[in-house]
Amino acid sequence: MKFSTRVRYGLRAMVELALETGEGPVPLARLAEKQRLSVKYLENLFQSLRSAKLVVAARGPRGGYRLARPAGEITVLEIAQALDGRIHLVECVANPRFCDEVAHCRTHRLWGELSRVLEGRMAAVTLDQLAHDDLGAGPAAMAPDGGGGS
Repeated sequence: MKFSTRVRYGLRAMVELALETGEGPVPLARLAEKQRLSVKYLENLFQSLRSAKLVVAARGPRGGYRLARPAGEITVLEIAQALDGRIHLVECVANPRFCDEVAHCRTHRLWGELSRVLEGRMAAVTLDQLAHDDLGAGPAAMAPDGGGGS
């Protein structure tokens, strides 16, 4: 399973926004520059984040975006779902009609359980934790490669 660039880049931009909390609305141009993304791409992502009520837009010359809630109250799962919908490792977990073998598939339950574990971990990590590099001793810290990556 791979997370989409929408989730990866959107999460990075949200971390950047969390780091700038308290400094007023942050212009997308500044976030785009820091994340090396186009403003147009970020506009698309932030439209989804705004619809999910994770960010609030301010218009005008000093306009931009700010978090709708404190960073400690926004989870990685909320951000990922706002940008890409439900998190499932395989399509048949989200849509059993996707596969004709679901009724007698010996692996279907495993994929469902693993999807729930992933969602649980993502729900346990807040934007504030990411912004302050404080993931604790969760499963990522125990991964053989140290849980790195972006």
